[in-house]
Amino acid sequence: RDFENIIRTVFKDGCYWNNRCVSMFVPLYVFSNHRPRWLSQISRMSGVQAKFNRKEKIDIECIMQIAQTFGKNRIADLSKEHSHQFSHIDKLLDSFRSSYSEYRYGSLMKRINSGYSMKIGLNNIPEIDGVKYKSPEQIGKFLYKIGFISRKAEDGIEFHHFQDKPDLF
Repeated sequence: RDFENIIRTVFKDGCYWNNRCVSMFVPLYVFSNHRPRWLSQISRMSGVQAKFNRKEKIDIECIMQIAQTFGKNRIADLSKEHSHQFSHIDKLLDSFRSSYSEYRYGSLMKRINSGYSMKIGLNNIPEIDGVKYKSPEQIGKFLYKIGFISRKAEDGIEFHHFQDKPDLF
């Protein structure tokens, strides 16, 4: 309850997300990928943007205006946090730069293969979580596990994450 009061005090009541009116918590939750630190970071950044825009409350426009910078911060965090699990994490994440934001399973496997595996060379791919590289699916599971990718829920608004459904990928 207290959290909802904070949201109402700081954020505009709602926003349009995937052609529906939803609580501001939905885009915050999606962008932060269930991570409190990222939720705090996106809230702070969008608060600064709201002040710059001379708005009383943070709205979806403020969040979207800082989304690119926030995304870069998220990728930097993922690299620092998971480089011990996969030494090529920077190269792997960079292979998604300037590409689609949504993939079906088959197109994700192709993207991993063409954007990373074939460029690096199959024999040059380091171990992932201590296991020798086998397939693009192994990389996809790793990307899901670390929170780089998630699966859109059936409602088209929310997302499934590794913390909630570790066997989904």
